[in-house]
Amino acid sequence: MHSSFRQQGLIAAGLFALIIATRGSHVGTTFTLPDATLAGMLLGGIFLRRGAWFAAMLAICVAVDAYAVGMAGVSSYCLSPAYWALLPTYAVMWLGGRWLAKRGNAFEAVPYAAVALATTTIAFLISTDSFYLFSGRFPQASLWEVMQHGWEYFPAYLGYTMMYLGLAWVAQRVVGIAISARRSQPAA
Repeated sequence: MHSSFRQQGLIAAGLFALIIATRGSHVGTTFTLPDATLAGMLLGGIFLRRGAWFAAMLAICVAVDAYAVGMAGVSSYCLSPAYWALLPTYAVMWLGGRWLAKRGNAFEAVPYAAVALATTTIAFLISTDSFYLFSGRFPQASLWEVMQHGWEYFPAYLGYTMMYLGLAWVAQRVVGIAISARRSQPAA
């Protein structure tokens, strides 16, 4: 997906806003939307060409987390030595988006859905298993025990990511149809 630097800046600003607006809660509450970070990373990989955008998105995530824990009173339970695992977690999503972008039609339904499902599942395994292995909160857990924990969170983790990616797919289709219709209209 090729776009100008200005267009990329606007897309990045939109993705930053989405992450900032939703990062406070992973599953959503009455007052917050569920976390859209994973979807934002995959979409960033599709639309933003430079790795600097990935670094900027990571910085936004860290800043929001620091604010949430330091100033907004959110529990620091998840901030542990395992926090570093968010780098490969988000990189999986970003690289999945980059792969889709190189295909020509990043939003072709089957590859888009397959990559979204695969990368979200891999991201879940990295983040969840890393937390159980490296957070220091489960010092006696064996690797086998670690691999059995956290699965109760997978449906929401996958479902919310797919919800956002599905909305992005629909929006992209609607915009594409509108652009095609506009181009096919005779000049007045």
